[in-house]
Amino acid sequence: MARGAALDGWSRFVRLAKIMLPVLSLALLSVLFLLSRDHGTVPTIPYSDAEIDALAREQRLRAPDFAGVTQDGDAIRITAEEGRPDPREPSVVTAAGLSVTLQGTARDVALDAAVGRIDPASGTFSLGGGLTVRTSDGYDLDADGLDGRLDLTAMRSTGPVDGAGPLGDLSAGLLTLDAEGLTFDDGVALVYRPPT
Repeated sequence: MARGAALDGWSRFVRLAKIMLPVLSLALLSVLFLLSRDHGTVPTIPYSDAEIDALAREQRLRAPDFAGVTQDGDAIRITAEEGRPDPREPSVVTAAGLSVTLQGTARDVALDAAVGRIDPASGTFSLGGGLTVRTSDGYDLDADGLDGRLDLTAMRSTGPVDGAGPLGDLSAGLLTLDAEGLTFDDGVALVYRPPT
């Protein structure tokens, strides 16, 4: 009789355990999931809605970099803060915040412009929106814009230039830069400043 009562008690315990143990494990898992959640701020995408719309509409290049060597042997490199393909001419890149460096045997030239256009198909580039020209032999000039070639050392200002050179302050209606050097044309004015 005692043995039957013990088996009856054990059976009840097993039936109760079959119900209580799964319920208890679900309760423990729920507590773990609730405690593991991060209740801090929800991370956000670092773009405004307007920027997201603009990114969806148009293609952009962040910090494009074009490099090559001209037929004259000068190394040319064009970098920009941002570029995008022209909608009418997909092979053309319009860019903002451009820098052009030309490293050659005669001199090194650095150009900085607000805006520009690079056309690898025709081998040309244009700089505008205000331009600075600095050379390793002492020229520091300002111009409205400049057109150049990617395959040759050949650049020409789109208007007058003014600034300083090794001999003093100068201005001219036109600046041409090629493998031979800088050429000033069209009403050149120089205020000579002798070396001290």
